[in-house]
Amino acid sequence: MRLVVAGRAGGPLPDSVAVLGLGLIGGSLALDLRALGARVVGWDRPAVLRQARRRRLIDVAARTPE
Repeated sequence: MRLVVAGRAGGPLPDSVAVLGLGLIGGSLALDLRALGARVVGWDRPAVLRQARRRRLIDVAARTPE
């Protein structure tokens, strides 16, 4: 995966990333970010968060999007 930060490719990977919405796109992004070593905080409906934790897409399930 190639990281794009503020329009520039190849920037350093952040230590922690929040993904709001863990559907097809957000879930795929979260999975790739975890594979690259980032800590992923996910936010979605409770049922989706439980499934994302079970599938190891996220490290932390956020209760609110803040």
